Formats: sequence, C-alpha cells, structure tokens
Amino acid sequence: MLDDMVRGYLTCALWAGPEDENGEPLDKNRTLKDFSSEAVTSATADCKKFLNENRADLENYYSTVQRDGGDDPLAYAGHDFFLTRNHHGAGFWDRDGIEKSLGERLTKASQGFVESCPYIGDDRRLYFS
Repeated sequence: MLDDMVRGYLTCALWAGPEDENGEPLDKNRTLKDFSSEAVTSATADCKKFLNENRADLENYYSTVQRDGGDDPLAYAGHDFFLTRNHHGAGFWDRDGIEKSLGERLTKASQGFVESCPYIGDDRRLYFS
C-alpha cells in the first residue's frame, strides 16, 4: 500500500519538478531510479505519516477514485499529496468525483507539511529540498 503511494509521489515529483540543467522537464530524461536513497527515504516517511494521520479520509478517497475508473488510487493519492503540499494549484481539492469536504480535509492535512521539491545534486542524483 505505502509503496504504491510513494511511487505515485515520486512519479509526480519528476513530472511537476523543475527543469534539468538543459531546460528539459525532469521526467523526460529521468526515472524513479534517479532518486537518491535519501530522497526515497524522505518521501516514504512523509507518505507514511500522511497515510497514518489521514487513514479514514484516504480510504474514502481510494474508493471514490476506484469507482470513477482510476487505475491505481494509491498512486493517485501520492500524486495529489505531492501537488497539494507544494501548492501546485491542483491536488486533492480538485480531484474529479471527490466530495468537497473530503478534498478540503486532505488539502489541509497536506499543507501541514512543508514544501519539498526535487533538485539535482552534485552527484546527478535527485534529492528533496
């Protein structure tokens, strides 16, 4: 369960992250394997804390996403958690089919986490600020 959420979180970080040194989106030339072990550990800890603190709301979220044809609700949760905590203008609050109050609770919980964006380290691995 947690692994799928972390995978969605890291995939979103690649997609929504900054451009690389060549002005290309991170997800054009990078994969999940490019994240440092520190970045994976950090993402896992944040996702686990978010999951544990919001379990009931996330279970409701999962069943709504599945009902609406979502392929992997756990990955969607990781994706929405990354976007929402980093104030990307999308996330839990605007996911199709989610009750407004549920989206608002998950948004508030996400925004209780500090922003954490990927960057390329000197070793060319990806880390979180």
